[in-house]
Order: sequence, then structure tokens, then C-alpha cells
Amino acid sequence: MVVEKPSSIPVHPCGNLNYNSLVKILEFEQELPPNSLKPVHRLDTPTSGIVFMAKKDTVAREFSKAMLDNEVSKVYYARVEGDFSKKYAE
Repeated sequence: MVVEKPSSIPVHPCGNLNYNSLVKILEFEQELPPNSLKPVHRLDTPTSGIVFMAKKDTVAREFSKAMLDNEVSKVYYARVEGDFSKKYAE
């Protein structure tokens, strides 16, 4: 499963956000059993982007191994504002 995560929620349940996490929201909306989704990587709570989730442990392990073996990689892009043509004194 591929999901676009907004920047306001964590991927995993944690702290006070046991139910308002990406995993728990998807399990509820998709009517999946508890703990049936396995994120194969994570994004920090303030970061938005694409998250891959597996429904089977074997698939999660294969995808994680592919990331460790550099067969799959993450790329981060940042949206910034300002004039970066100016040189600033150090």
C-alpha cells in the first residue's frame, strides 16, 4: 500500500497519539485488523511524503532489505522560499 502522509501526523502510534497515527487511521478506514499494516520505512511527523506499507511480514522484510541493499532509496525534496542567488558573508 502506498500512502501520501500529511505533515501533521506520525506514521506509528506513539505517546498521546495511539489512535491518530497513519497506521491506525488507515486500519480504521480500510477496515483492517489491528496491527495488520507494517510501514517499511518512516517519515518524521513534521515531514510529508509517500509512505510504503505492507500487509504481510514477508513483504515488509523484502522491501526493507531492498532499501538496505540500495536497490530502493528514499529521496527528500524541500520547498524553500527566498532569493538564493545572493552570497552571504560567513
